Amino acid sequence: MFRGLLQSKNGFAVAEEPRCEPPLRFMNRREFLQLMALTAAAVAIPNELVYAAKKLLGSSPKINVSLAGVNQAAPEAAVSAAVRHAAEAVTDFSWLSKGDSVFIKPVVNSGNSYPATTSPIAVKTMVSILKEKGAKRIIVSDMSGVAHVKLTPDHLRGSTRELMKVCGISQAAVESGAELYFPEEAGWNAFFEDGPVSGSNWKAGIMMPKIIKEVDHVILLPRCSRHAFSRLRHGKLVGRLTRRFPMQWTSIFT
Repeated sequence: MFRGLLQSKNGFAVAEEPRCEPPLRFMNRREFLQLMALTAAAVAIPNELVYAAKKLLGSSPKINVSLAGVNQAAPEAAVSAAVRHAAEAVTDFSWLSKGDSVFIKPVVNSGNSYPATTSPIAVKTMVSILKEKGAKRIIVSDMSGVAHVKLTPDHLRGSTRELMKVCGISQAAVESGAELYFPEEAGWNAFFEDGPVSGSNWKAGIMMPKIIKEVDHVILLPRCSRHAFSRLRHGKLVGRLTRRFPMQWTSIFT
């Protein structure tokens, strides 16, 4: 089951999408842009924005959305409370059984601090929530893009571990009780080729870290931004691609 927490400078939006049949109704580009516009303005009129977001995306029983706005200069306690509020507003965590393992994927595109990368406070809060709800093993993991980390069958350049340390995510994860995992450190064979969702425009395989087969749940903690390889990004795929499919990456985001 996949869940995502979308972050902007002024707010957090949580969308829950359970894996089930019939196929999920995923947000299209227009809906996502509308949701992010609502999130960015959440600090001004949070109640009205929650209503608007639910009207936009809540018509389907498969998608729950919650917005929680914070001031840009809000202290850690306020940001943490906003993350917790947004998460607990969309789910009672009944999907999480005691002893389950959870994989958290933040965005570590560089060593730059939030909002260039995922908020360490969001990571810390999410780990704390999951532990409170009974999760046993929580893994925080990402693989930075080729500007900083390049993996080939016989060579590795750069380190996501170092970038995550610099941007503060690793400290937040470890202090809250999670473990860190960096797939490039395990080498070329630490990935498997997964197929795209049925009906996708992407026809080739997608390389994913094998460790996700070992966990019960995956939670995405992306950030809202533009991306060099596309017009828009909310962090779901970039950090998981390897050099096995060069020159095709842009197709994923269009």
